[in-house]
Amino acid sequence: MGKGLLWSGVVTGNPNPNTIYPILFLPNTISSIGTWSAAVSNDNGTGSGAIDADYEVLGPQVFRFEYLYLLKSGILTDVPWDQAATPAHTSLNGWTDVQAIGVAIAVIDPGARALIPSTTLLDIASDLDDFKTAPGRGIGGQKKAGDIEYRWNTVLFGDPANLANTPGILNRGTTTAGSVVPREVVKSIRVYVRYYDFREQ
Repeated sequence: MGKGLLWSGVVTGNPNPNTIYPILFLPNTISSIGTWSAAVSNDNGTGSGAIDADYEVLGPQVFRFEYLYLLKSGILTDVPWDQAATPAHTSLNGWTDVQAIGVAIAVIDPGARALIPSTTLLDIASDLDDFKTAPGRGIGGQKKAGDIEYRWNTVLFGDPANLANTPGILNRGTTTAGSVVPREVVKSIRVYVRYYDFREQ
């Protein structure tokens, strides 16, 4: 993703698909932007989905990545401006509302990774909620720091307070798509979250 994050001197020209974007927000997707398409459409060919040597692996065993914003108001959100402000902010304004960017990753041990096919790993990754759609610990309402890792660990290992009704992949032995996952694989997965503070300059 670093290829697209050109924070200064960015070429403008939206909606040209070959424009170099500093960052991307829905409804656009990475695959819809010509200069980023190889990040998600690696077809080993020579077209827009061809291998691009400018991209690097986030981490050798990282299979799930999610990010979120901690606003100066204390709200965790998927939008980098304060929609709860009065009046509500409606666009990015030099990151003035953002205190920190949170990054969540799921990592698998290479030995355990060798025990499952890539499709199973993709099924595990798809079971780990996106920040936007994941319920908070209070189910709905404002999300809190710790919710995304709590939710991911619940999907993997079950809810310790209610294991009978929320068993997790470890206890079920399968993903929601039906892929079989050995216990050793689930036990080798770790979830990490870190916040990168935007310091005042």
